Amino acid sequence: MRCGLGQHSSLGCSPSCSGLTLPSSGRPKGRFAPFGPPLMSNVRPHAMHLRMPPKHRNATLGLLVAASLSLYLVFRLVQASSPAPTSVHLTNLGSRAVTVTNLQVRGESALNQNLSLPPASADTSAPAAVSNTVNIAAGLPLEVQARLGESPSPLTCTLTPRPQGVCIIRANITAALELQCTYECQVESSR
Repeated sequence: MRCGLGQHSSLGCSPSCSGLTLPSSGRPKGRFAPFGPPLMSNVRPHAMHLRMPPKHRNATLGLLVAASLSLYLVFRLVQASSPAPTSVHLTNLGSRAVTVTNLQVRGESALNQNLSLPPASADTSAPAAVSNTVNIAAGLPLEVQARLGESPSPLTCTLTPRPQGVCIIRANITAALELQCTYECQVESSR
């Protein structure tokens, strides 16, 4: 109900115009009773403002679920792309002994000291050595370089981007003194 022209008080609409009643105790005070019971009023908060319609509540719940899922996916992507420790397993498949004096993965040194690999023989498995670990991010291509003895040029192999999971690099030094590299990975189980 809107207030008419003559129904305004100094504070706005009169209480009867706005739908409110004046505060009262419910019964009139006596003549000689300057203090009466506490005043009461029918002013209460609107219930409409406290409750959300089901349509809005469902939309809000849907947005919260979508935001939570998005945050989880971003967390897993960051976790999956973070660098993982990777080592190089060198194997000598040739018929003569080799000494690896330098081993680099993506330009980072993976050896603290020279590695001597004896020649492969038919009656034993191929001699192998494991390098130090190097942190490599998934999804990046990489180059492995091995320098043998006093050789002026290193042996090189290029690998496709590292898969996700825990990986090692198998680097085989062939009889023709070539470096052949592959990944050996175990995919981490989701938690």
